[in-house]
Amino acid sequence: MSQKINTWLGTVILIIISITAGVFVWKYYQLNPIPELNNFIQSGERKEPRACTMEAKLCADGTYVSRSGPNCEFAACPGESAVDTSNWQTYRNDEYGFEFQYPAGWNMDNRRISPQKIEDYEIGSDNAPIHFNIISPDKRIFLADNSGEVSDGRWAVDPSFAEGKSVSNITSNSLELKRYDWYDNEGKYEGDTSGKNIIVVSPEFSVNGNDFFVSFEWEQFPGGNKLLKNNPDDFIKIIPTFKFTN
Repeated sequence: MSQKINTWLGTVILIIISITAGVFVWKYYQLNPIPELNNFIQSGERKEPRACTMEAKLCADGTYVSRSGPNCEFAACPGESAVDTSNWQTYRNDEYGFEFQYPAGWNMDNRRISPQKIEDYEIGSDNAPIHFNIISPDKRIFLADNSGEVSDGRWAVDPSFAEGKSVSNITSNSLELKRYDWYDNEGKYEGDTSGKNIIVVSPEFSVNGNDFFVSFEWEQFPGGNKLLKNNPDDFIKIIPTFKFTN
């Protein structure tokens, strides 16, 4: 009799242990599901990589680009922006015959561009990190080179601002724009530095017999102030959208 009771108790204990273990395993996999294999369809068929068609697009400079990437989109033509600008705003100047785009939600006022609300300061400056201007060849805005010599006699500013300057090119719609990088060591805002500066200048163009350039300037600390949102990469993305319309 005692042996039967022991056997019965042992069976009950085993059943309880089995149920407890089963509940534990069930809860574990509820909280930690087995990840699906993205490369396989549940029917057992393997997902094959998408093959792009062999189409080609003719670019403005005479070259061709093909489709690539997971969405089989055409690659950017040489000089075209690879940034999606489909929802960007467009500034167009019909008098001088040029246009460019800038990000949606940004502000523009009196040839000033900013990702935040534009505010004017008492010292005559403002918090807009980007300014653009239409300038004539005799206006002296460009930098002396690192030796203090002016690289083009028509363009110059105080050579003390030229320290650390470098010059490079940016291509936009088959146009070549000059880029000048420099650092304000002197503090042009009543002793407060504008930090890193980038000036980009368009090729020379003519309107009614007069020559002009379009210049863009970005400052790290506009008005000598640090902004919460001010990335030079955002400025550089604007430049490839520049083009002449005449």
